Amino acid sequence: MAQSGCFSESLDLQFPLVVHPKHQRKEVLRDAYRTMAMECGPEAFVRHLQADIKRPDSRQVLGEIHSPTTIVVGDSDQLTPPALAEEMARGIDNAQLVVIPEAGHLSPLEQPAHVTQALTNLLQAPVVSEKA
Repeated sequence: MAQSGCFSESLDLQFPLVVHPKHQRKEVLRDAYRTMAMECGPEAFVRHLQADIKRPDSRQVLGEIHSPTTIVVGDSDQLTPPALAEEMARGIDNAQLVVIPEAGHLSPLEQPAHVTQALTNLLQAPVVSEKA
C-alpha cells in the first residue's frame, strides 16, 4: 500500500497492530503514530520493512553481549511478542526483561512512565567489569 500511493490509509490499518487494544481509540496516540510515519515517508517505511525482512537471525550471538542490557516489550506487542523478548533476555547473561503493562509495540508512547523507569533503572545499575 505504501508503494502504491496509499501510505496514509495503510497507517490506519496498521495502528491496531502496534498498540494495546485499550489504546486503539486514543486519537492523540493515533495522531502521534501517523505524524512519525508521515515524517519518515513511504519510501523510508518500505526500506525499513525490507531491512527487517532481510535482517539475519541474531539469536545465536546474543551470548556475546556483555554490557548491561534491558529488554523492554509491551505485554500486547504483536510485532515483537513477549515470548520473543523473553527468548532474547534468556540469551544475554544478566539481561533484565521488562514487560510494560497495557502496551503494544509503541510502549514508549503508550506507557512513557514505565519505559522511562526501565531505562532509568538500566542507567543507574552498577556496572560490573570483567577481568581480562
